[in-house]
This record gives sequence, C-alpha cells and structure tokens, in this order.
Amino acid sequence: MNANALICKVPERKPDYGPYGPGKGLSHHVEAQVGTVGRMYSVGNVKYVEMELYAGLFATGLLIIVVLGILVCVLQRRRVKARKANKFPEFVDMKVVSDDNDGKYVYVYDRVEISQLEKNLMKILGDRLLKYNDIGQKKILGQGQFGIVYKAYMKNMDVAVKTIKKSGCNQNELSEFIDEAIVMKDFDHPNVLNLIGVALHDNIPFVVLPFMENGDLKNYVQDPEKRFTFRDMLNICKQVAQGMEYLASQSFVHRDLAARNCMVSSECTVKIGDFGLSRDIYSDKYYIDERLAKPLPVRWMSPESLRDGKYSSKSDVWSFGVLMWEVHTRGGMPYADVESYAIKAFVTSGQRLERPPLTPDEVYRIMWFCWYDDPHRRPDFSDLVEIMTNILSEDRPKPPEPLSGERKTSTRHKRHDSEYQRHYSNDQSQLVRLPRV
Repeated sequence: MNANALICKVPERKPDYGPYGPGKGLSHHVEAQVGTVGRMYSVGNVKYVEMELYAGLFATGLLIIVVLGILVCVLQRRRVKARKANKFPEFVDMKVVSDDNDGKYVYVYDRVEISQLEKNLMKILGDRLLKYNDIGQKKILGQGQFGIVYKAYMKNMDVAVKTIKKSGCNQNELSEFIDEAIVMKDFDHPNVLNLIGVALHDNIPFVVLPFMENGDLKNYVQDPEKRFTFRDMLNICKQVAQGMEYLASQSFVHRDLAARNCMVSSECTVKIGDFGLSRDIYSDKYYIDERLAKPLPVRWMSPESLRDGKYSSKSDVWSFGVLMWEVHTRGGMPYADVESYAIKAFVTSGQRLERPPLTPDEVYRIMWFCWYDDPHRRPDFSDLVEIMTNILSEDRPKPPEPLSGERKTSTRHKRHDSEYQRHYSNDQSQLVRLPRV
C-alpha cells in the first residue's frame, strides 16, 4: 500500500460459501482489510467466468461453421457439374411400381441416380424396356419448348416416339415424364392408349406408343373435309366415356381430359391418353399458370378443382362434358369470349357453355348433367355410356328444345335450331326419356 493506491489481488478461484453463498453466475462482493485495526474497505464486485463452458460453446460454433462451409462447397460443385451436363440433375425422383399380394400396383417415390435409371426401369418395365437402336428413322410430328413427338418405324409397324429435350429439362419434368410411361404400361382397354415400351439413349427416356394415323381428336373434328353425322359425333363421345369408365374402375383420375389428349386411329377408334406434350405445345391457348405453380387447363376444370384444387372421377366427368361440347362444335374453344383469368369466377357463378348449333336436346342434356356444381349429382361414366348407348339405338334424335335452367340462346343458335327442325322429324314416340335438369 502506498499513499495513493491500494493493490488487492482477487482470488483466482471462486470461494466456496456452501449452500448459502451467491448463486451460479452471480457477482461476489470483495472487501479488503487495511492495517491491524480491522478497518474494512469495499473494493467492488467480481464475477467468475466458467471458462470450460465458454470454450465448449466456442468449439461447437466453430464446428458448425466448418460443416456449413463444406456443405456449401459440395452443393456448389454439384450445381456446376449439373450445368455442365446440360442442366440435368444428378438425381431424379421417380415412381417405382411394385406388385402387392392382390396383384395391384403400388406407386411409391424413390430417389434414383440418373446413372442407374436403366437398371430401375428394367425392374419396373421388364420386357418393355426397349433398345434404342430398334427405333428406326424418326420424323418430327410436333414439338414444344421442352418436348418432341416423332413418327418412327419399329418392328414392322409405325410408332409414335415421345421424348423430352435434354436442354432445359428439370427434375420434376423428367420425373413426371417417366411416371406417365410407368402408369400407362398397366392399362389394357381399346379406348385407352397403351404403352409399347421405353428406350434410353444418353440418359434420355424415349416413350414408344402406337402411332395414331388420324392424330388427336381436336384436330380430327376440326378437319373441314370430314363430314360427321349426329351418330358419328355421339359415337366418338361414347368411346371416350368407355375409356374413362375403364380408367375410373382402375381408380385413375386423369385431371386433363380434353379433345387434344385423345387420339384417333386409322379405324377411327378413339383412345384416351396424355400423348401430345399438350401442356407444352398448347400452353399459350389452353393453360394458365396459377400462383406460378403448374399450368392448369382451366377451361376444362370443374368448380371444385378451380376453387379447392380437388380432383376425382367426378371432376373428370365435368371435363368429359366439355369434351362433348368440343366434339359437337367441331373443335371450338370453350368459353371463347371469356379470358382465362376470369374462367374461375364465370364457372363458379353458375354460368355454363351454351348448346352447340344443331345439337339434339338429349345430347346437350348429357353435357348439362356433367356440369352440376355438386359433383355427387353428376353421373358416373358407366351411366354416361348407358345413356349414349340408348340414344344411339334409336332411329332419330330429338330436335332441340330449351332446358330448364339453360341460359337464353343467341339469335344465331335459334337460327341453327330452326334449320335442325327442318332436317329431323319431331317424332316424340322414338325418344329416350331423360330426366329434366
């Protein structure tokens, strides 16, 4: 001690006060005794730091930083490698199909390395995994931004080959493309497009399908050189309903039933598929991208699908009604006067497509049944097949007459209805009786 300062060395370790001392982490009061008279001076407070705890926290934080740094480097290297490989990811999510005890196929997601794609497809497709060299010279039938459809020759027959462009392809698109082929392989019905097989070339899948000489149904009915009778058009719709009846029995929901997604063979057999890269080729006219998610065919969608994103066999029935309207208008655009963004409000407010010109009452009534707002009130596809079979079994269709609840038809439609009256007899005795709407 000198005249100006008191030097006091604080104990290096925290004193042990027993159970009555300061709690953990609290400050300790320090006093110093000066001289021998016992006079005490307050020096201040001291807080002991547990260095072991802080050292552990520091080491843990440092380890986390190092691990994150390594992870960022690895992901960056993978990203660069993917870009060099024409934007293909190293992995692809695909559905693997396994056979359960009931003989039904179960779909599960698995993560598969792109280099093992052929091995996994072999397990799923079996003898339908084809050799790419067996596909003969190809001619482009159509293409969009992401996909191409070719006409080719394979094993003494014409085939259609559907593939996806390597440039610009992402993981989800490749996964959906493969899924579609896997699902199609189990379908077996004359009105459903079946899968011939899948070939791989340079890690790109090529889906091989029967070649349909008459193209898709939309272009088929739009051809001005073709002449369709009432029975022709209704028979086309019946074939689609038969195919959808089969798909519904397989618990398969199509979600995109439309004339553009049905194909027509040389024998005029209509087959349901999703053949045509339709979201790609038709995207500007027929699809909109809600919430920047996935393109939606809003003009064919049911109210519950538009409102809540719910899909079922009954939402497919709604789409079938729109397809019937397409056929009977010779490929017309549904709600042509309504912008795509306004379709949801238009349909959910109760508005419906008008009767196509010259369409008999029974036929438009079928469409109307498909367009009930309540999906439970819509017919099943089995009902639709039966109704159309009954109508086709009669000699003459019923002339058009207004439906209860139908919007007022335009002057143009009334003129066509009058023309129809002149061509068909108004014989009420030969009509199939359908319930009123």
